[in-house]
Order: sequence, then C-alpha cells, then structure tokens
Amino acid sequence: MGSCGMILFLVLRRSMLHALGFTYQDLLPLHRGMGFAFIFWSVVHTIGYMVHIIAEDALAEEINFDGETRGPQNILGFVALAAVIALGILSIPYIRRRFYVVFLVTHRYLTVITFAGTLMHYPYFMTWYYVIPSMCLFLADRFVPKIIQSFSVAPEVICTFNNETDILTIVITSRSRLEPLKPYYPGDYISLQLRSLSEIYHPFTIASYWAEDPYSMTLYIRTFGEHRNSWTHAVSGLCGKGGEPVMLPMNVEGVFGDRRHDYLCSDVVVLYAAGAAITTFMPLIKSIAAQIDAKSASSEPQSTIKVYLICTFRYESELYAYGDFLHQITHDSRFTSWLWADIYVSRPSKSLLHAITADAEPAFGGDEKIMAKASANSNTDVDAEIISIEPVQLDAHGRDISIAAIVVSKNEHSNSSERYVDRSLPTFLASDSATVSTIHARRDLLITAAILLIPFGAFIGLRYAGLEGTWDGESRWCRTTQIYDQNMTNKCMWNYTMTPGVLHIVAASIIGYLLIFVARWSSRRDTKSNMESVDDQAKYIRSVLASQLTIPDGSIRFKPIRLDVEKSIQELVAHQVGMSSDKKNGKTTAVIVGGPDSFLDAVEQGSKKAAWSVEFHRETWSP
Repeated sequence: MGSCGMILFLVLRRSMLHALGFTYQDLLPLHRGMGFAFIFWSVVHTIGYMVHIIAEDALAEEINFDGETRGPQNILGFVALAAVIALGILSIPYIRRRFYVVFLVTHRYLTVITFAGTLMHYPYFMTWYYVIPSMCLFLADRFVPKIIQSFSVAPEVICTFNNETDILTIVITSRSRLEPLKPYYPGDYISLQLRSLSEIYHPFTIASYWAEDPYSMTLYIRTFGEHRNSWTHAVSGLCGKGGEPVMLPMNVEGVFGDRRHDYLCSDVVVLYAAGAAITTFMPLIKSIAAQIDAKSASSEPQSTIKVYLICTFRYESELYAYGDFLHQITHDSRFTSWLWADIYVSRPSKSLLHAITADAEPAFGGDEKIMAKASANSNTDVDAEIISIEPVQLDAHGRDISIAAIVVSKNEHSNSSERYVDRSLPTFLASDSATVSTIHARRDLLITAAILLIPFGAFIGLRYAGLEGTWDGESRWCRTTQIYDQNMTNKCMWNYTMTPGVLHIVAASIIGYLLIFVARWSSRRDTKSNMESVDDQAKYIRSVLASQLTIPDGSIRFKPIRLDVEKSIQELVAHQVGMSSDKKNGKTTAVIVGGPDSFLDAVEQGSKKAAWSVEFHRETWSP
C-alpha cells in the first residue's frame, strides 16, 4: 500500500517535485515502477497466503461466499489482483503505444476496481492514510486546469488546415478579449478535447510566445502519416481547407510545463528539430531574442549567447506553414546577430528559388558570408551577384532545378529587417505577466480549496452520523479490537475504510464538474453577447489571422537535401562548437533535440561519436 499511495502522486502535471528539478517525463518511469512494485508484492502476497491456506487445509473456509467468514473478502482480493495484473499488461510500452485509447480508458476503470477491491479485501482504516493525500492532489490536478481555462478562454477555437503542408493550425483566444490568457512559457503545453469526436484530452506544445500576444495562443499540428481514424485526422477534416478559418467548439486544459531548464545559462545552444518539433523551439527563440533586445536598450551587459538552429522538413511548402517565424529569424537583425539557422528540405517542391545547397554555402555562413562570396566574384558595383554552378538542370517548364543559382541582394537584409520594425519583442516583465499570473493563482487556490476542503468537511460531519452502529448501547464506536467477526467488519471497518475515499471522490467530482459547467455556460453566453452576428464573428476571425504576416514562396533559404546529422555535427565541431576547449574556458554548450525517436537517436549517436563536451537534452518538453 506504500507503493500504491505513491502511484497517483507521480502522475501530477503540476507537482511540487518539479521545483526540485524533476520533470513530468522523469516521474512517469517512477510511476510505472511503483505500479509494477504493487503488482509484484500483490502476487507474492497471494502466493504466500495460498500456500499457507492449502497447507492448513483451510481452502474451503477461506475462499467462499459465506458472509460470516473472510471468504468474500478474499474473493475481492482476487478481483483486485486480476485488475492490477490487467493494468500491468496494458501498460507494457508496446501495447500502450498501439492501443492507447484502450489503455487510457481501461486504466481508469481498472484502477478504481483495484483500489476498491484492495480496500474491501483488507478493510483497515489506516489504509487510507497511504492513499488519500495523493488522491486529493490527483483530483485537484485533473479538475483545476480544466476549470481555470473554462473561465479564461473562448469556447470556440479558430481552426485552419493546409492540405499542401498537412499542417493543422489552431488559434485559442481569450474569452473576454480584455483579460489576457494565463501566462504560458516556452516549452509549455495544453490539452484539447473535442467532445463530438472523443472525451479524451490530447496534449500539444504551444508554438506562440505569450508576451508577444497575451490574448491568444497558437498550435501547429502535423497530420502527415496520421491514421484516418485518428483524432488529429478527424479534426483536420472539420477545419477549413486551403487556409479558410472555421470555428470549432473545443475544451482546453492546462497549461502544463516543468520549466526546469534555463538554457540562457549556456553560452552556446544547439537546437535540432525535425518537422513539427520546430514548434517547441519557437517561443524559446523568441524569448531569448526579447531578452537580448531588452538588454541592448538598457545599460545592462550584452548577452554573448550563440544559438545554432538545425531543422529539417519534408516539403518546401511546409516551411511556409511556419513561414512567419522562419522568415523573421533569418531576416530580422534582432535574431540574425546571434542565431544561425540551417534549414533542410528533403523533398522540395518545384519552386526552388533562393535555395542554398550544401556545396554552395557553408552550414552557418549567414548573409555576411554570402555577400562576401558574391563581392569576391564581382568586379563591378552592383546590388546583386549571381553565382552559378554547372551543370544547370531544367525541369519540363524550363525552370532551374539544380539549385545552382544564388541571388544575393546587398539591400535584402536591411529591407527585410524593416518588415519587422513595428513588431516589438516584449519580455514577460514588459507584458506585466506577474499581475496576470496572480489573478489566475488566486482562482487556482480557491478552486483547489473547494475541491479539497469541502469533501473533507463533509466527511467530518458524516463521522457523527452514527453509521457504525452500536455495541452494548454504545453508539459511534467499533469494538473491532475486541470482537472480530464479519458483522463488525461490515458495520465498522468497511465504513472506516471506504467512506473517506468514496465520499471525497464523489463530492470533489460533483464540485469540479459543476464549476466546469458554470464556466463554460458563462463563456458561451459572453461570446454570444460580444458577437451578435455572423459578420461580427467573421470580422474577429480575420483580425486574429491578420496578425500573422504573409510570407511569399521563395523568401526562405533552405538546402534541398536530406539532413545528414553526422555531417552537420562535424560542421559544428569544425567551428569549435561543443569542444572540450570551450569547457576549459568556462563556456557551456547545450544540445536540445526534438522530433521522432529515430531522429533523436541519430543526433544522440552522432554527438557521442563526435566526443562532444555538451549537456545533451533528449526532449521536447511536451509529453
């Protein structure tokens, strides 16, 4: 029961253990370990007692449905054992990953059966001392994030789907358009539920930067390779095609995040991202840029951090799903002074202007190196120079598909930078996040207190209801230490054992669901009063989408080849990135990797082969 009491504590998304440096991902293996420990000791306990019972020839006496003996309690023990073994089988990674919905649903019901069967098998009131604390925290962890967001966000999200890129874009907005959303930080994630499709909440990393727009958050969801029966594929079918926005009713839970890492403490940060994993690093990069920009405007010492972003995408068109971000970090001088971006496209589309091959340009050349190469090959004072590499290959339309031409404009960098002059890079301090956080923290505290204290008060009141029966005219007292029979067990011990947990779960659930209903009802009412007509609603949608710049095709330079991770790491090593000499000089390098498991493995193996002296982080924060 000791391990049983820790099981729920280790799956809290908002845990005090995060303050000690443990992340949600760190705690999940411990949760599974405690679960298998519970299974192990349950099996040992059962085998030991069965050997003892058979040796004493007491099988018929101990295993039966006679209400005057422990027989029914022992049968309930077998029910709990069967439930917990089924939990263990369904939790095996191979099974869990392939049948996740089955795993999630059965996990909940089998957990209830396991707890109830165990407590009824051995109804000792001290048992709840192990379980109730973590159970109360678990209930608060599951209800409070839903209630907070139900009061904060609009009941409908803005959804668009790009068929060409297989990217689903979801924009979540503030409920009142006046009160900012709860602050979220780089690496945080939320969970979405669309009840018409499923009751399950699905987690996604937030791609936007709160300080830039506190009234909305943006999610980019890749649908390529999704099974046609998957939740993501179903949502993409409901969203607007070709970039046309559609309003969908969605419930939001969160935000969550461990926020353990302070990568600004590193002198050099290397980011490897594959496909949609770039969304994890978007707010991180913007946060770094905002802090550097704020320091440059003050008398504080300038930051010396250097960031290398190496990202790979499947198609060129996918670049423009994240085009606003990718274009800014490669053209805005507030980024290009400290950020080197190396972009790869493994299957580029037909429009390949301004693409850069690995042969034509080093990995981290930057605009300055391109211009230097152009001027070295030119004897005239011109604004652009064309560098050609033979042979030139043409497609059926007569367009150059060899990526042999690089057009470099001396004024391109400055002109592109002016595009972002009016788009400030605010820090969290500039956005007054502390005030907003305090408002949400107070709500959090009040809701948590209601879920924890009201059921506890109800239990204290119930203790004086006299449910235990009487003994020798003495009410509300159980002589379990003097009279040990099934009747006393049914009247007293099961009551002492079951009532605290059952009452708390039922009462907390009623309070939680009632608050969620009230929050969503009031949110829908406010939305209708703010948007009296369809025209008003369409106008609001356009105003939200207008905040994102339109990036023309061909304006983001990339390499139309598959990313060779080992070669990329060797290029970094050639630039003395992550070498032991840096560490001797007091410089630290952090490597953060996001993407599919195979991509993570390739980067990790490449870093070990290169004997990098780096802090390696194989994670994308999100679950």
